[in-house]
Amino acid sequence: AAAKCTYGTGAFLLAQTGPAPLRAASGLVSCVAWRLGGRVAHCLDGQVYTVASAVRWLTDLGVIAGAGELDAVGGTVPDGGGVTFVPAFAGLAAPWWRGDVRGSLTGLGLDTGPGHLVRALCEGIAAQVVELASAAAADRGAPLTSLRADGGLTRSALLMQTQADLLQRPVEVSALPDAT
Repeated sequence: AAAKCTYGTGAFLLAQTGPAPLRAASGLVSCVAWRLGGRVAHCLDGQVYTVASAVRWLTDLGVIAGAGELDAVGGTVPDGGGVTFVPAFAGLAAPWWRGDVRGSLTGLGLDTGPGHLVRALCEGIAAQVVELASAAAADRGAPLTSLRADGGLTRSALLMQTQADLLQRPVEVSALPDAT
C-alpha cells in the first residue's frame, strides 16, 4: 500500500485505512480522508512540525540562500560527514508527541561545512518521515510499498533521493508540487 506525504512548512503523511476508522496504536491520528457520494475513506495522519521552516533556519544563518540551493550546496559533499540534525524546532509530533523536545545538531567538526549541514538536514527530515511510514505500516499491518510526494520541497532531488534511500522504497514525486 502507498502513502502520501506533503513536504512544506512541515511534513504530513497520510496513509489510507479504508471505510472505517482505524485505532492507531502507534501515535498517529485517525481521520477522514474524504467523503464522496456517501462513501467515506479514512486514513492515518502523521506530522513532522518543522521541514521548510528548518530550511528557513539554515537560510537565516546564511548557510544557504534558500530552498533552491539544497541540491547545489548538499551536492558539494558525498554525505553528512557524521553530522546528525534533528529538526525538532517546535517539538516532535507523531508518533512521539513531545512538545518539550527541541532540535539538535551533533557531530560537528572543524571540517564541517555547509554541504554537511544541508545533507544532515535532509537526512533528519527523511528519518522522521520514515518513522511516520513505519508507524502507519505497523498500524495497518502491511508494509509501505511506495511513497507519493508533493509540496514545495519535493523540488529538491537531494531530499527526495535521501527519502527514498532511508525509506528503502520508491518515492513518486508529483509533477505539480504545489497542488497539495
